[in-house]
Amino acid sequence: MFKYTPIVIVASLLLAACQAANGITCPQLKQYSPEFLQEVSREVARIDAPNSVQLLKDYGVTRDAIRICLSQQAKELRSTAR
Repeated sequence: MFKYTPIVIVASLLLAACQAANGITCPQLKQYSPEFLQEVSREVARIDAPNSVQLLKDYGVTRDAIRICLSQQAKELRSTAR
């Protein structure tokens, strides 16, 4: 029942941390090449370790939260530039 509670908490904290006094600040999002991501995908498919796979899924949720933060930051920058 509480399987996703830690993920929701982490995402909420990340989004809350995006708010700053002078606007939104976000962590940097590391970029990976498509080739690297394909290799990682093949490696993950071979993993027989459910906890490690769950950790990678949680990391994906964190990256999604950073993308949301960056999107909000861009919107704010556009609105203040007008």
